[in-house]
Formats: sequence, structure tokens, C-alpha cells
Amino acid sequence: MNIKISTVFINHGLCHRSCFSVSILPFFLLSLLFPAGKAISESEGTLNLVPNGDFSKSENAVPLYWECSGNPKSVTQSLKVSEIEGNQCAVLACTRFEGKTSGWDHVMAAQDGGIKLEKGKTYEFSCRARAENLVGRNVSVMIQDTDGWHPCGFSTELPLAQTWQTYKRLFKASRNVDKTARLQFWFTETGTLYLDDVRIVMLPDERIEFTEIVPDLNSKNLVPNGSFELGKAG
Repeated sequence: MNIKISTVFINHGLCHRSCFSVSILPFFLLSLLFPAGKAISESEGTLNLVPNGDFSKSENAVPLYWECSGNPKSVTQSLKVSEIEGNQCAVLACTRFEGKTSGWDHVMAAQDGGIKLEKGKTYEFSCRARAENLVGRNVSVMIQDTDGWHPCGFSTELPLAQTWQTYKRLFKASRNVDKTARLQFWFTETGTLYLDDVRIVMLPDERIEFTEIVPDLNSKNLVPNGSFELGKAG
């Protein structure tokens, strides 16, 4: 199923018309797979690259594959799993923060070696979060390659509220990373971050297929002297 598209390009005062056909069958099939009101990037049912992103697995009330990171000399923090409204979530709490004097002075929940990214691929990050007693109402999120501490194409800020909010971000991986990947959430003050449903999914590549060239239609330009070959006449 093809449609014809006619375009006009102006070059050195002359008009040139070109036509091509675009296959719309893929878009028709996508419309069947994703009804109106549903985003094509919707990630429900897609493989989550974050192990234990729903914090359903824990040991001694600590979420598996997750840990705190920060300078114990200036920060007192804890990372626990708590059941709230019948649902388990992670609770990152800080009761002492004595100022930021180094890159290690932060309150952080981190997962090392859990996710795998492919350079050039597009991903969707999403999570649910809320804050309690955080004056700045803000948490930073980033993926780094700990082998040299290189960025991987994803860094964002989440403006928090006291009620649960859902956050989604699209990003393109800037490097290949696997066992040295670190996903981290952090802030730099006392307070509590509640975190749940952390997901990173790879999105399918978007492609437009251009098919055979359509001959010139020899149509007439209805604008008098539209190419200005007669100067200002008309």
C-alpha cells in the first residue's frame, strides 16, 4: 500500500518538482497494534533490563541487586524494602548529611552490572517515585560505565512530589556497556525517596521505506511568475 508525495524544491530561482511514493503498510499495521491514544513507545509487556526493578525480591529487607553508595563520614543513609498500600517499594532514607565536599558526598541507590546497553539503540526509562522531607524535591538519575566512569547517554532530573508520580524518559545509548554499567539515583540532603517500578526497555527502530520514483506529473504552477524569472512582474 503506497501513497504518492509531491515536493517542490527551489534552487537558484528555479522550481523543481519531485515525487516519490512511501509505503504506508507499516504504519497501517502499527495502527492496528497501537490503537488511538496509545503511544508507540509504550513499554508494557516489553523485557525490562533492570533486574528487580519492582523491588519484589529482598534479603533482610534490603532489595536484591541494589545498594547504598556514599561517604559514610558525611552521610548516614539506608536502603530498605517497605510494603506501602499492599505494594513493595524501595525506601532510600538519609538522616545525616554534612555538606557536599567531594564527589562521594551523596545519598544514592545504585545497581551495578545489572543492565546492558547497545550504542545507538533507543531506550525508554520509567519509574514511579515520591519524596518525603526533601526540601529540594529533586532526584538525579544516571547510567554510567564504571570502567573509567564514562556517561552512557542517559542523565536526567526527576522533580518529586509528596504523592506518587510516574516518570518516563527516552534516550539513545552513547556506548556499549554491560557488566560495568551502573544505574544510580541520588540526592544531596536529608530526606526520603520512595522508588518503585524502575524499568529500562529497548524500543524498536523506526523505519520509513521509500519505494520507486514516480515520473514528473507535469502539473501547472498557479502562482504567476512564482520562480521570479521575469523579475518583479506579477
